[in-house]
Amino acid sequence: MMKTTWTSLVVVALAVTMVFPVVALDKEQAAAARKVFAANKDAVVFLTGVTQVELSAGGQTFEREGEFQAIGTVIDPSGLVVTSLSLIGASGEQGTGAQRVVIKVKRHEQVKIVLADGTEVPADVVLKDPDLDLAFLAPRKDSPEYKDATWTVVQFDPAAKVQEFDIGINISRLAKSFNLEAVSASGEISGVVTKPRKFYFGPTRPGVPIFNLDGKVIGLTILYKPPGDESSRAVVVLPAEDILKIAQQAKDAKPVEEEEPSAKATTDEE
Repeated sequence: MMKTTWTSLVVVALAVTMVFPVVALDKEQAAAARKVFAANKDAVVFLTGVTQVELSAGGQTFEREGEFQAIGTVIDPSGLVVTSLSLIGASGEQGTGAQRVVIKVKRHEQVKIVLADGTEVPADVVLKDPDLDLAFLAPRKDSPEYKDATWTVVQFDPAAKVQEFDIGINISRLAKSFNLEAVSASGEISGVVTKPRKFYFGPTRPGVPIFNLDGKVIGLTILYKPPGDESSRAVVVLPAEDILKIAQQAKDAKPVEEEEPSAKATTDEE
């Protein structure tokens, strides 16, 4: 079986040309942003693992093994993490005609949640929602690493709202070569879409939480692909209220089995 990186199999966020308008914060705004960053950075974790996929193209089918690295956010004291499904491997199609490639994710293996202090906790993917590009990972509670882990939790606020030109603060982490240091950026929310469902536009990197200057999480960035219109995919902010409703299913979910049917969002479209 050949081994590669997941991003070489599926073109994700780096190819999406959305803009997160950068603005200069005044002294008061900068102080508020630093407070948000300090309070929440340890809840933003690094995810690693291996995705087993089946590729079909030109009448042939073969398997690939791809490593993934992603950013996740701890949303429950149990250690439940949410991220963008695209970052860890999502089934789908690429290209057209003779160049069409069908990608089927078989399973995720060797999954680990890497905490801010470097602790690597074994985990399982417990729920996937490809329509909203969400994946939930649960740490293995029977592992010795879990018993010694300290979890910092981000509180998604269903009441948190933003408008165009409001300031958003994102928190992410650098790669292992940069010691997984937490980093942050600020910018304007550039748009609010209400149909076919509600999204905020602004940030460019999927899988990271977006805060307002009051420290409330307004949502998580995802790679959204409108049904039937692959060319219109974009990085958007899925509101916190939508994520919380789906997270309720994830709290009691078991590890996703090979080719298990994905979860469906329970939220109503705006």
